Amino acid sequence: MPDLDAIDPAVAQRARMIWINYPNNPTAASAPQEFYTRLVDWA
Repeated sequence: MPDLDAIDPAVAQRARMIWINYPNNPTAASAPQEFYTRLVDWA
């Protein structure tokens, strides 16, 4: 899963889209609901 804390805030500010594709991206791991909640808060 992406490490949201590792994304430079300046880069995140300019981003127009972040692509999250689970499961099978690329290891068949599935993201827990908490990850998606944190992702929405981060966005």
